Amino acid sequence: MDTLRKIVFTQGGTELVLPVTPPAFQVGFGIRIETVNIHGMGDLRIAGHPTLGNFSVDLLLPANAYGWAVTRSTDPYGIIAQFKKWARVQAVLRLIITGTDVNIPVQLESCDYGEQDGSNDVVGTLHLSEYRYVGSAAGAITALGISRAVDTRPVIPQTYTVKQGDCLRTIAEQFYGNAN
Repeated sequence: MDTLRKIVFTQGGTELVLPVTPPAFQVGFGIRIETVNIHGMGDLRIAGHPTLGNFSVDLLLPANAYGWAVTRSTDPYGIIAQFKKWARVQAVLRLIITGTDVNIPVQLESCDYGEQDGSNDVVGTLHLSEYRYVGSAAGAITALGISRAVDTRPVIPQTYTVKQGDCLRTIAEQFYGNAN
């Protein structure tokens, strides 16, 4: 039995599942490659940081209840209104395609839509751009869903009077449990 993938957008507490799974989707990723010319050596290619992806998702938003639709939504212009709202407030959405590894933050760059066959169904295309959170390295690690060991809080400094025969190593071991 073939299972249709669901295309899901979430933002805050709002979840929108496209009523009809597009016939195809394509996800791209890569790194930026820079060409640098070094005198006497010529061109060199240097691998850089990851690039951001761009996505296009074809839409079929039914105005009629079809048995083959993923959801029973028959309010195509209500869905378009939600996308317009998200675009207007520059919302960062989470794009999830079930059964795949696609679970990424995106922003809605544009949407083209209209009717074409007299059924009142709306067809169109969403143009999405991957979003990268900006902030501290710890924030970026959290945004990517990568975990790391949590550092323990440093011991609050205490006063110590150095005595004859003391050395930094023994003092560090006494207060920090580690000579390093």
